[in-house]
Amino acid sequence: MERIYNAGTAWPLTITDEHISQMMPCRFSDFVAGERVPTHGRQRLFTKDMILTHPPLTTDSWTLYIKATVLISRVRSFNCHYRISTASTGNAAPGPNAEQIEVSPTESQEFRNLDQTIATFVREMPRAYRDPVGTTVDPLLYMAHLLPHVAMIQLHEPHAQLYSPNDYSAMQMLAATRAIMDLIYKVCGTTYDLLYMDHGCSFGWFVAGAAVIRFLKVKIAAKDEDEVARLEQELRVVKFMLKNLGERTIIGLRQIKLLEEIYCIEIGCGRNTARASLAAD
Repeated sequence: MERIYNAGTAWPLTITDEHISQMMPCRFSDFVAGERVPTHGRQRLFTKDMILTHPPLTTDSWTLYIKATVLISRVRSFNCHYRISTASTGNAAPGPNAEQIEVSPTESQEFRNLDQTIATFVREMPRAYRDPVGTTVDPLLYMAHLLPHVAMIQLHEPHAQLYSPNDYSAMQMLAATRAIMDLIYKVCGTTYDLLYMDHGCSFGWFVAGAAVIRFLKVKIAAKDEDEVARLEQELRVVKFMLKNLGERTIIGLRQIKLLEEIYCIEIGCGRNTARASLAAD
């Protein structure tokens, strides 16, 4: 969890999965019922294809949520290694066995593996767990669906060339942002009290909002009014969700303020004020 929510130090990001021996937990229902779950064959972080293999007897919303957090932690570890390598060698590929040559991180095998693993995790979610918002909202399953898209954005954002229509990282970043918006719209269509959602949801919504602002800046420069209107509407929805939480928790309020600061830096506070005045008229 320290890898996800911006730990105060960098040390959690320096621990490799191979050095963590904790087994994946059993299903939450088995834990509550006090059922004995055999330890033989249980997955660990270093188990081959642990992220993409879902044994039925140990898979539920909780274990999928944990796997989604592992995806985020691996992306953050990659980004941390990349920043360290860039600072020390100029632009070397990240990782302990990286050759000291100038190479774009997007061309590294580790980057490609992360990109493919995130996409496969989303695409091959077990059938019984593909809809976090059905007759009721499953907060843990919602996070399991949300976090992979956050991981995809954080993986590609440092390298995305948003002004290039064919840039792969920009396309992946936009697709992940729109996927988060779809999840927001789904929960908006219910009467579920957001206070009972995992508070990590607000972090995911914030990441999507920040990405929307970056794309909005590009579309304003291109004078694409239709896309500008769409992106501004999406940003309003993100702010609405965070405001809903902010009325009762400090975390939502703080993230709205951060989004406004990012908006002013990227686009300018004047546009925001002008549009608010037009709406009032």
